[in-house]
Amino acid sequence: MIAADPVTSNIFIVSYQENPETGYPGYALPSYTNQYDAQGKFVKKYENTATGPISVVFNTDVKFVK
Repeated sequence: MIAADPVTSNIFIVSYQENPETGYPGYALPSYTNQYDAQGKFVKKYENTATGPISVVFNTDVKFVK
């Protein structure tokens, strides 16, 4: 999964981890997300708790309920 943040233009790539026993994607392992800035420079790696990366959502509109 690849997504661009519409506010910061940062790029997020979500992927499966490599299964160390097989060298192939570990579909039962948690996924990870790499963040890059708008120029493509690596910013940070996030360890996800879920398996099977399927979407990225950016909350660009925050509303508070009174």
